[in-house]
Amino acid sequence: VKFGMELLPAVHRDILGLIDIAGLSYGEAALALEIPTGTVMSRISRARLALLKAIEKGNVRPISKANTI
Repeated sequence: VKFGMELLPAVHRDILGLIDIAGLSYGEAALALEIPTGTVMSRISRARLALLKAIEKGNVRPISKANTI
């Protein structure tokens, strides 16, 4: 069974890895990928939405406030 990032295309995994995991700025990611900063911004937006949809299809559910400490 595949979960989360495994379901995403490589272009989405790459941009999420650089920005959300490695912590690069949009400008740094643009330099690393040799693409314009605007392209990085649109890709990260699409990648985050795709990841959210992939997670929602799985067995991940939010914790209700009643169950938190």
